[in-house]
Amino acid sequence: MERDVQHAFAYLIGRGVAAEKALQTAINSNAKGTDLADILRINLKMTREQLASHLAPAKLGPEFLSAAEEGFDAVRAAALRGAANGKFVIPRQ
Repeated sequence: MERDVQHAFAYLIGRGVAAEKALQTAINSNAKGTDLADILRINLKMTREQLASHLAPAKLGPEFLSAAEEGFDAVRAAALRGAANGKFVIPRQ
């Protein structure tokens, strides 16, 4: 794979991991508003710390971790804003 394709793939992996964790958290929690945002913040922080393990199955090395973190952070910010404001807006790259 070309390096720019790998970078984009890592970015999308990061977005997908964050979206999946945010959705799991929202479904499994009765919390709303700022309480949900607090739970999301904790869960997403722990998930971000394990992000490198999601790159390995795609055969992407640690040099692509920053791209995955960038994608993860975009979705994390949108999820936290959405939980606090009651509205989710899809982040753009």
